[in-house]
Amino acid sequence: MLFRSVPIGTSGIDVVTVKENGETKYYEVADPLLVESMKGLNLPQMEFLSWLSAPANLLRNFVTKDPGFMIANLGRDSLQAWITSGTDMKPIVDTFKQFRSTLTNRSPEASALAKAGLTGYDFAGDVASTSRIVEKELRKRGGARTTAEKALLPITAFWDMLEQGSHASDMATRAEVYKRTLERTGSEAEAFYQAMEVLNFSRKGNSAVIRVLTAIVPFFNARLQGLDILYRSGWGKMATENKDVMKKAFASRALMLMGMSMAYWFLVSDDEEYKRLSKEERDNYWIVPAFKVGDKPFRFPIPFELGVVFKVLPERVLETAFGSDTGKDLKESLSRNFFNTLQFNPIPQAFVPIVENVANYSFFTGEPIVGRGMEDVAPR
Repeated sequence: MLFRSVPIGTSGIDVVTVKENGETKYYEVADPLLVESMKGLNLPQMEFLSWLSAPANLLRNFVTKDPGFMIANLGRDSLQAWITSGTDMKPIVDTFKQFRSTLTNRSPEASALAKAGLTGYDFAGDVASTSRIVEKELRKRGGARTTAEKALLPITAFWDMLEQGSHASDMATRAEVYKRTLERTGSEAEAFYQAMEVLNFSRKGNSAVIRVLTAIVPFFNARLQGLDILYRSGWGKMATENKDVMKKAFASRALMLMGMSMAYWFLVSDDEEYKRLSKEERDNYWIVPAFKVGDKPFRFPIPFELGVVFKVLPERVLETAFGSDTGKDLKESLSRNFFNTLQFNPIPQAFVPIVENVANYSFFTGEPIVGRGMEDVAPR
């Protein structure tokens, strides 16, 4: 029996209440976790939420289609998965190999993940938007495009090419984790689960407040999932067959990352070109002044959550300890990374430009948009 009626007032983790004709009924359920997982399936769509979430969705779409983001995403995901998954892979190298194979449809691992339902950024919206995507794809494959779709074909073909690149950049690290896990365990279910948990965008929870925030704040859900995977892998709470190995790998590899970041700081901190860079650039990248790309020093993006904890924090502490930074600089850096890199800024994207303009304050840099030297200056 899945559930049975119990007397009014009964309590316990396996007791749930429902309204029947306005009267509260108490039921004891056989699987409380299953009930919790299903509570979020029937959350109603709030009025005007689609309007508030539109700017955030537009920003997400354009950012994830940017080739620069795709390349940066490959590096970030690869380092993050290497540290949190405990997978015996060559970070960066194996991910870029999988990216090339996925992009040319020659990766059996990416194909297996797609057939199993792991589609990356695809179908990330609600049911209505997903149905529109499916209908459009069916018209495309059936040769029944609308007049508007035919007229916009050159633009949509370019957009589809960017979508393919975006999909491949998200799938590359997952495909490598799937491959290594399948080789080690022989279990497709385990390999699929670990690939999905590299960063599980489908985990939503049943909190209406969090659902609203993830809809209106760009990449908020991704940052929540990143922090969650950081916690679960670091404390051995992953539901995987190698959770103890993951815990040990996390500790050793994260400390290795921190040690390398500290050594890196000692090597570049005295370089004049490095000193001229803004604090935001130093926080967001590993920068090699001696190696130029064009006329700028080479920069490698840090993984978001791991980078803040094991790269930014030790570097800022060293800067402060050696007198290069003040306590105020350290506080500003931590605040900037907390509100931007970790996406703990609850202001909806629709209102961010307005708030920044009115307040003359950039949430990204933590500084005035118009400097004091340019205030009250008459236009040309």
